[in-house]
Amino acid sequence: MKKIIQWMIVLIVIISLNNVFAQWYKGDMVDLEDWNHDIDWPWRGAHPFVEVNYGYGIPKHKNIEADFAKFGSIGVKLGYSDTHNYRKHLYQVDDNYFLGTFSSDELNKIDEQDELSKIKTDMWRFGFGNRLGYGYELALFSLLPYNQVQFTFTKLEFTRDPSFSQSDIDLFERYEGTYRFGVSTEGGVKFELFKSLAMIGSYEAAVVYPRVIFFKWFGSLILQTFTLGLISRFAEDIVDSSPVMGPIMYAILRNGAGYGLYYAMRSNMYWPFKSEKPFTHEMFRLGVSITF
Repeated sequence: MKKIIQWMIVLIVIISLNNVFAQWYKGDMVDLEDWNHDIDWPWRGAHPFVEVNYGYGIPKHKNIEADFAKFGSIGVKLGYSDTHNYRKHLYQVDDNYFLGTFSSDELNKIDEQDELSKIKTDMWRFGFGNRLGYGYELALFSLLPYNQVQFTFTKLEFTRDPSFSQSDIDLFERYEGTYRFGVSTEGGVKFELFKSLAMIGSYEAAVVYPRVIFFKWFGSLILQTFTLGLISRFAEDIVDSSPVMGPIMYAILRNGAGYGLYYAMRSNMYWPFKSEKPFTHEMFRLGVSITF
């Protein structure tokens, strides 16, 4: 648990420094004597929101021979939504939140079937994330295509079956027993009524590391952040040039980059550095959000 707290502190510091550097880039030098007013805290000027969701997905690992059983998932997000007008009929969203989820085959209510010979997975997860996007505002409702990135800590438990190979069991044991650090990308659409109640549909792809080799992980994070940042900047130029297609293209480009990086990480968890294959899972989600 001590290591988890240390990692969360490191990540929060990185995000805070990113906000400071962004202000320097814009020419707004930060007065260290008044840093609390200069740092763009995620809750300043934002509205609190609560989101609950149900997911349906399947775990994956390229080195595990047995098949995984599909699982259901229930989750909650608590955070702040920073929404402001971008131009006529367009708005920009920057949500920051904490999340918690529980996943199990027993929560799979979509295609219940006998899967005794498959790996059953229980998964507890918590973390924090950021959702970005440009939306269309039309009368009493709005439509937001978005992309979000999450840092998570995941605890896994797997079933044991005599038919599983010893190599599979050895991999199970590498993940079990403690919370493991991971990342995920998620793309979706948020349909909002009266600026408060929203329905959400999304698709998430997540990676869970069996261990963290700091310098490889940090180097991979920097390269991936730089790649996503360049694509985001290009997408923002499209939004400026085309208010009609811009929000859609912004979501498509960011999600395309996020999923591309995810698929690369399935074979090399510290892509582009040579590394082992991680545990992954992909999930469809439906949710309801209330903004206060």
